[in-house]
Amino acid sequence: WYFVGASEIHDWSWVAQLSQSARVATDIRYCYLTALHWSMTQFTPASMEVVPQNSAERGFTIGVILLSLLCASSFVSSITASMTHLRRLNQEQHRQQELARKYITDHKVSIELGNRLISFVRQHRRRRKTRVHEVDINAFKDMPESLKVDLHVQVYMPSLMQHPLFVRHNRLGDARELGMVCHTAMSEKALLLGHELFATGQVATEMVFVTDGNASYRCDTKDGWFHHQASVDDMLFEAALWVQCYHMGSFCPAPMCELFLLDAVKFGKVMSICSMSSVYRSYAKLFVDYFAKQEAMDGMCNTSEERLNALRGMAAQAFATTDFSGEASEDRAASFRRAAMRFRSNTVAVKSQMFTWFSA
Repeated sequence: WYFVGASEIHDWSWVAQLSQSARVATDIRYCYLTALHWSMTQFTPASMEVVPQNSAERGFTIGVILLSLLCASSFVSSITASMTHLRRLNQEQHRQQELARKYITDHKVSIELGNRLISFVRQHRRRRKTRVHEVDINAFKDMPESLKVDLHVQVYMPSLMQHPLFVRHNRLGDARELGMVCHTAMSEKALLLGHELFATGQVATEMVFVTDGNASYRCDTKDGWFHHQASVDDMLFEAALWVQCYHMGSFCPAPMCELFLLDAVKFGKVMSICSMSSVYRSYAKLFVDYFAKQEAMDGMCNTSEERLNALRGMAAQAFATTDFSGEASEDRAASFRRAAMRFRSNTVAVKSQMFTWFSA
């Protein structure tokens, strides 16, 4: 605006008008501040004594007004949308609190437990996952199955490769069978402060891979409290894959963690039809024998180097003592297709003996 007024295109300008009225035209600072004041009035409901004095200034003013109209409307609409969204969030929070209070009253929950429930509901909205999960993206629900398989393999396979048994299977067997495990048996879960993965006494149904954050596993044993601090790349509760066991404690984030879960039942279905099922049966027997010689809680956490060395030894022994040469000589592609067909047609529910396929 000052450049337009100070140019010599026209004989009369707002700068000349200001000089005549205020007698400070030679003060460049005052002229610049006046131009800044004028520009601010174009974006706000304000006015000042400076007005266009020629056609160039009038055209420039019209352009600035149109620009300010677009910018101001966009700014106001964004603020309105943000306030509406915030209001909806608060309304939903208040609605959840009211429903929680009504539930507590209707079911005659004790005052102490009711206060804990209300406190949890109030704090729940402040907790957010650190990662975006597949289930959060609605478009992924319509993804082609082949694309889902490729996605799950790239997401879950690195965690699966932490276990020596799966490393050997990937190197000596058909990697697509492990891809089927990633696609059908693995999932992701976020644990936030105040949440639990399981409670004491529940059947262990999942092997856990910690991918981010920290978590704490605590249980009360006859020898006192057992405590294990889990961190990134830890493998926990492998025993759930091979034997039917129960959790004797609780698994809580500290303060949050991201997990990959390997479902034992779905894993058993996939492995029962894979080309190396006999190897997995042998490993299961070795693991059960090893697990029986350990303390109950030691079988839940595969984190120490000593434990990993024991797993490597059992994996090597399972592959060394199992004859799958006939399976290896088959056409792998045809074998995998037959296994996939059997898997899709297998709709038999798993009863209380979840892992009978590991029996001799």
